Amino acid sequence: MNGLNSSTLRKYGYWLIVITLIGTFLLPSFCVVPSIPKIEVSDITFPLLFLISVISFKRELVSFIKQHKALVLALSVLIAIAVISIIFNGRIKMYRDWFEPIKFFKLSCFIFFFYLFIDVSKWVSLIKFLFLGLVLFNLFHYFNVFHFNEIIEPYYAAPHHLDFFGLNSIGEPATKRMIGTVGNPNNNAILFLIFLVLFLQKKNSNKSDIIFSIVAIIGVLACQSRTGFVALLLILIVSFIVKRPSWKIIFSLCLVTIAGFLILELFGNSYIGSLANAVTMESAKAGRYEQWTKIIDAMPGHWVLGHGVNKEYFEEREIYAESEYFLVLFRYGGIGLISLLAIWTTLFFGQIKSIRSSAGMFLLGTIIVFTITGLTNSPLHSTKLSIIFALMVGVSFIQFNGKEKI
Repeated sequence: MNGLNSSTLRKYGYWLIVITLIGTFLLPSFCVVPSIPKIEVSDITFPLLFLISVISFKRELVSFIKQHKALVLALSVLIAIAVISIIFNGRIKMYRDWFEPIKFFKLSCFIFFFYLFIDVSKWVSLIKFLFLGLVLFNLFHYFNVFHFNEIIEPYYAAPHHLDFFGLNSIGEPATKRMIGTVGNPNNNAILFLIFLVLFLQKKNSNKSDIIFSIVAIIGVLACQSRTGFVALLLILIVSFIVKRPSWKIIFSLCLVTIAGFLILELFGNSYIGSLANAVTMESAKAGRYEQWTKIIDAMPGHWVLGHGVNKEYFEEREIYAESEYFLVLFRYGGIGLISLLAIWTTLFFGQIKSIRSSAGMFLLGTIIVFTITGLTNSPLHSTKLSIIFALMVGVSFIQFNGKEKI
């Protein structure tokens, strides 16, 4: 780093952040060695950002830790418990297990990287560029333009998602659930929810922000995620109560949400419509209850520290966690689950006094998205979504600390 001043290094850090976000929102992961997990763009930029931060921005790092010590402590405990659980369960040599605590460490570091390197003067343009790219990608995928789902989408989605896109198990036309760049309709809904939070909760929303918010709502509906739909309604309700926008904005957003839902219902393409179907909901509840019961049945003797990551246990018994909370409980026990809840609690109560600011709304919207969708999905265990979570927390901290208003 000799000969490079902090201003130059900060510019390098900013462009590494830009590359990270482009990779996270728009690019697929790729396989280097078949025996290890696929590599994300963020895996490549991480060591470079870490090196720049530790060598040249130690003072900022120490200050950040002091300012946000409760969150840093909660994240540190979760990482430590993950490591201890792996060791305690005799899984030290199971290399696959170690990627999980590394993922949490990486998430923690990226919160600081985003806080340190994001250039807020260019932030709005960057976010709109990423959003337009995401919308274009999803349009090509949803309508299979130029055989997009046969040529491009296989790099992003697993075969079982693509094989049944718009089809049922016997190949007949069925509900379309938009898969997008994350290869999963539930996670794709989370991407659009995050953009909704970014556009809707700005301090001074303009017409373009409202238009982008409307497009984000349509994106959430097209993903057909039931918990995503619940999170969408909560974000709108909280925004209307806390931010108190004009009645025209409230009317427009409500109209789009209702119209989108009705259009999907009328064309027989409504999976989220099953929220009102008692039989379907009972079936879904029974399926998840069965999975969660298997996890609870496995917990005696492991309530404190869990089983370690132990993916083999799930694979052998065909268990799908179907919940962030049950997955953390299985892997890291009660202490791990308490640590996860402490992260949400720390973020919420640490900034409650500023809840009416754009920073407070960014953070509250993020908490709503990840806590609600985490009931039936595991967003923080997705590499892409964990980076997006770090982004939202980092951007909120920029504003809380008075560096800029977005």
